Amino acid sequence: MEHSRRHARLPVRFPVAIESPAKPGRVGVVRNFSQRGVLLGTPSRYQPGQRVRLRFKTRSGGPEFDLPATVVRIEHDPNGDWLAKLVAFEFDRDVNEGRLDELRRTYELFSAA
Repeated sequence: MEHSRRHARLPVRFPVAIESPAKPGRVGVVRNFSQRGVLLGTPSRYQPGQRVRLRFKTRSGGPEFDLPATVVRIEHDPNGDWLAKLVAFEFDRDVNEGRLDELRRTYELFSAA
């Protein structure tokens, strides 16, 4: 099944905190990222439609920033380890290019394959 995307996805690997009233203090590893959403691996269980806040750290211990998001899809990575559950989140609004650049610099995103 082919998906058409409005925003390019960047292949990455970096940690993210996942917060929700039902599941506080969860974590995941981002697999790809765009202005509109993120795919991440996590050991936690989520359901489509579930609302969360994804918390990203910035360079040099600067302030974290949160992005409210909704679960849109759950996948299973047959080659995955403890992060075999892949969860696709859509952000409430597009992330501006400045934030994307900040994440690129913070996590050296293009070192991921």
